[in-house]
Amino acid sequence: MLFGYPVAATAENWLHECICAMVTAVHTSLDAGAQPSTWPNIIPAACRGRLRSRIGLRDRLAEYTAAAQGLTPAERTRVLTCMVQQNAIADLVSCASDCECLAELPTTIQAPAKNLFLFGFSLLTDLGVRDLHYSAIYNATSYHLCPFCGLEYFDAPGAPREDLDHYLASSRYAFAAANLRNLSPMGMKCNERYKLAGDILRDATGNRRRSFDP
Repeated sequence: MLFGYPVAATAENWLHECICAMVTAVHTSLDAGAQPSTWPNIIPAACRGRLRSRIGLRDRLAEYTAAAQGLTPAERTRVLTCMVQQNAIADLVSCASDCECLAELPTTIQAPAKNLFLFGFSLLTDLGVRDLHYSAIYNATSYHLCPFCGLEYFDAPGAPREDLDHYLASSRYAFAAANLRNLSPMGMKCNERYKLAGDILRDATGNRRRSFDP
C-alpha cells in the first residue's frame, strides 16, 4: 500500500461490536444450560433502539442460535475463539497471531455464521455507517486515490460509492465481515480484477504470510 487509512475511521464500529456481543451472549447462555434472551432483549441496550426493527438480523441470529445449540460445549468454545481471533486484524496481518478459517469449524455452524455477519455487512449501508466510514477516510487523506494501486481516483462522499473490500475475505473469515477494521475502500479494478477473494493471510500452499495493515 502507498498509504494507510486513519484508525479513527472505525469509530462507528458499533454494529459489528453489537453482533459479536449477541453471539457471545448466545454462547454464554447455552453453556450455562439456559435459553438465550429473546429478541429484542438480547440486543445490547445501547443499540436496541436502532436494531429492534431489523427482522432480518433477528432471523439470522435465531438461525445461528439453533445451530449453536447443536454443538458440544467444546465446539462452541472453538467457534467463539475463532470469532475473537478473526477480528484481531492487526495481529493477524503482522503474523503475531493466527486463526481458523470458517471451513475448519463444525459444518453446521458455517452457513449460519456467514449469513449473520454478512447480513450485518449489508446493514452498514442502510444504517449510514458505511458512508461515515468512507467520509472519515476520504477527509483524512491528502491523496484521494486507491492506496493499493495509486492509479484509480476515489470519488468524494455523496458520489457513487467506491468498492468496500473485505481485506480478510468473508468467505474464509466471516466473523470479520462487518468489522470496519477489515473493510477497506478500494478501486474497482483492484478489487474486482485483482484482489477478488484472495487470502491475504495464507499463500497458495497454505503457509502464513505477512500483509500490510490498511
